[in-house]
Amino acid sequence: LRTSAVAYRRLVLNGFIGLYTSLKLDSASAVYKCAAGGIETGMLSGEAYVTAVSMAKNAGIIQNEKQVMAAEQLKYADRGLYIADSEGYKLYLHLSEEEWLDVMRIRRDAGRTVAITAESTDRIPMMREADVTLVPVSTSAETVKYAADVLLYKSGLKTVETAIRASRMMYRRIVGATRQFAIGAVAVLVCAMFS
Repeated sequence: LRTSAVAYRRLVLNGFIGLYTSLKLDSASAVYKCAAGGIETGMLSGEAYVTAVSMAKNAGIIQNEKQVMAAEQLKYADRGLYIADSEGYKLYLHLSEEEWLDVMRIRRDAGRTVAITAESTDRIPMMREADVTLVPVSTSAETVKYAADVLLYKSGLKTVETAIRASRMMYRRIVGATRQFAIGAVAVLVCAMFS
C-alpha cells in the first residue's frame, strides 16, 4: 500500500495533446449549396466518434448527434425502425462494406439518387450500387478512374458541387436542344404536308 501511494505522488502531468482533423474550409459552403439544390450530403467515417461528429457538424452535414449511426447501433437496431428513420441519419461510423451497401440500397429504395466518392479498388462494389460515382484523379487507382462516372481533378466538396452544377446545366441544354429539334422536325413535316 505504501509503495503505490509513493508511485501516485511521483506522477506528474506534463501536458495535454489535442488531435483534430478537419474537412477542407470550403466543405461547409459546398454542403450548404448542395442542400439548397436538394442534394443531401452524408458521411461515412472511420474516425473516432467525437472527431467524426465534430467534423460533420463543422461541415454542416449534421446538426445533432441524433443524426449519427454507428456500426454498433446498427447491429442492435430493429430493422423496420431503422428503415423508417434512415432519412434522419447523415453520419455513419465504422460501417463494414456490406452495411454501407445496405444503407445505399435503403436510400435507393426510398427513391433517392445515390452518389459516392471512391479512391481505392475496395470501393468498386459500392460504385456498382451507386447511381453516380465521383473519383478524385490525383489519389485514385487507375481501375477506379476507368469505372467512374465523374472524374474530379481537384479535391474537396467544392469540386463535387461544381460538377453537379455543370451536370445540371448540361442536362438543361440537352433538354432544350431536344425540344428545339422536335419543334423544328414538326415544323418541317407540317410545311412538307401543306406544300
